[in-house]
Amino acid sequence: MKALDWNHLDNTLEEQVPGAADIILLSDVVYFPHLWKPLPHTVLLLSTQETLVLWANCDGYAHFTPDLAGFLALIEPFYSVIVEEERLQSDSGGHGGNTSGRVAIRSLRLLDSEVARDEVEKAMEKSCIVKRCLG
Repeated sequence: MKALDWNHLDNTLEEQVPGAADIILLSDVVYFPHLWKPLPHTVLLLSTQETLVLWANCDGYAHFTPDLAGFLALIEPFYSVIVEEERLQSDSGGHGGNTSGRVAIRSLRLLDSEVARDEVEKAMEKSCIVKRCLG
């Protein structure tokens, strides 16, 4: 298991083999909207239609309510999303959360490999343009 820097697809390619993972686990990843696009791009880069992506996320924290609907709208063009399980946050063993909140565990399956590849290529081109501007 390895943590990834979502903002650097080129680094991800240096450290990971696209399609090599059978399962990708995401937990409580919907916090800051500026990270919403880099995360799906990273997962799109690494997954195939055979890869199972499991995503668990709380719907509320002590001082923050994530925009799960906004994030879902971003990933649903690329993935079939199924809610596998929902439970109270207080029953999930975490701490520091919203005691009345819920945790949903979703499974994601890639809908179309070509569409995913096109999206990743666009993201990488944009990243290269940004690097040239900064470099």
